[in-house]
Amino acid sequence: MTTNSDEWTVASSKKRIFKQIVEPVANTIIQNYKKTLCKNMGMYGSCVYGSKCKYAHTLKDQNIEPIRKQVLDYINNNEDLTHINLVEDKKLYFELLTLTKLCYLCNDNKCSGGYNCKNGSYDKSIIICIVDLNRGNCDNNECSKIHLTKRGLIPFDIVFNRSVKINFIPKREIIDDVYFSDSGDDNMGVGVSRRDKEIGEERSKLCSSIFRF
Repeated sequence: MTTNSDEWTVASSKKRIFKQIVEPVANTIIQNYKKTLCKNMGMYGSCVYGSKCKYAHTLKDQNIEPIRKQVLDYINNNEDLTHINLVEDKKLYFELLTLTKLCYLCNDNKCSGGYNCKNGSYDKSIIICIVDLNRGNCDNNECSKIHLTKRGLIPFDIVFNRSVKINFIPKREIIDDVYFSDSGDDNMGVGVSRRDKEIGEERSKLCSSIFRF
């Protein structure tokens, strides 16, 4: 191989490495374009970059994450939500959970999250009732939060318990009155039925799977 050939080989190798470094950075910039609010606008009310700024200057200009847009559409549109399974759709469930609290920094215009804030809702009027979301039995008559069960959403605990009951019955077990009434003393407490213990075990397994997401 000649000296010239060696030089061309090195140049070609550097070019390939250069592309591997630059392309992900460029893609990241595109993916995050105007997904957060401009801090200059929040702190000073103006931005020297103007229309060239890669951050959103208003909520109207913000690019909303698909999963957050999905949740906001559920909140704002009067559509039936009975088709949603909060146990199977873990990502949706955690996004709904995020909006069960207010981001106080957003409320004070000190957070750049806006619509996409990961700390909570940016607006007091868009807060989901966590009791309704999980159990569906909010008994607070003065609760002003959003109750999605009124639009057919099945609460997480109900879907969760259904999933447990489907899976908890052991193989080659006779399911009769004795099975459901049988109780014993163990570390779960006195008088806990075998059925309850097995449901509890299945619930723990399913919880581990969900919260590992």
